[in-house]
Amino acid sequence: MGLFRKLAKFIEEETGIRMPPAKNIMLSGRLSKRVRVLGLESLEDCVDYLFGEEGKVKEMSHFIDAVTTNKTEFFRERYQMDYLGGQGLYELTRTFGDELRLWSAPVSEGHEAYSLAMKLEQWCETCMPGLRYSILGVDLSEGALKRATSGIYPINEVTPMSEEFRKKYLLKKDTEKGGIVRVVPKLRDKVSFRRLNLMDEYYAVPLSFRSAHVIFCRNVLIYFDKERKEQVVRKLLTHLLPGGLFFSGASESLTGMDLPLESVDSSIYRRLED
Repeated sequence: MGLFRKLAKFIEEETGIRMPPAKNIMLSGRLSKRVRVLGLESLEDCVDYLFGEEGKVKEMSHFIDAVTTNKTEFFRERYQMDYLGGQGLYELTRTFGDELRLWSAPVSEGHEAYSLAMKLEQWCETCMPGLRYSILGVDLSEGALKRATSGIYPINEVTPMSEEFRKKYLLKKDTEKGGIVRVVPKLRDKVSFRRLNLMDEYYAVPLSFRSAHVIFCRNVLIYFDKERKEQVVRKLLTHLLPGGLFFSGASESLTGMDLPLESVDSSIYRRLED
């Protein structure tokens, strides 16, 4: 088996992500950085190290960071955020009351989780002052989770955000490298982060989040084949209460899958009783 076929098989088994031959150049470029950091001679040496006992322990998190894509932005697929911030929260609070739990899976570098927090905070301020909410962001990449936890972003990354939200929910600081912002403590306190592989058989999450009211799982299912996609969604739905909302990516159809969901809007679903 060739080197890249071996790597692709390993990546799919560990993460569920398909790595077609067209991505060999990308994969080689990313892993070459680890070759230099580890002081190795070649990519083959890096792979041998990764598959060894020591490498599986010390290098796996770096390898996952290298092969996963953490592209995200604030208020991505805005129509979904707007739905949640309006009709969605109206129905959720009418059904479940004044305490809501949300998942962002995968959360990448935190943009989605904090976007959700801003929408819920706005609902608290304008519609339901007594609303209590908490958000769990999970991801496979430890590097992405570290940045998410900090809540710090370059100022150019907050341009999709309304001026109102920038003023209310961000702290600005000038640095030698340009402006940066940090999400205000009030919102950071509502969001927690945890490493989780969506391919795991069991999702080790805090007890309170084993029954969520909203799950966002966007722009990751496209990397799985149909069987794995259905398996992941089904496992996530075991943590979503009937009547809760499930959001997938705009290009991630769940059509043809035997799932306890009914369509509410484009890529927005309501959890049904089993």
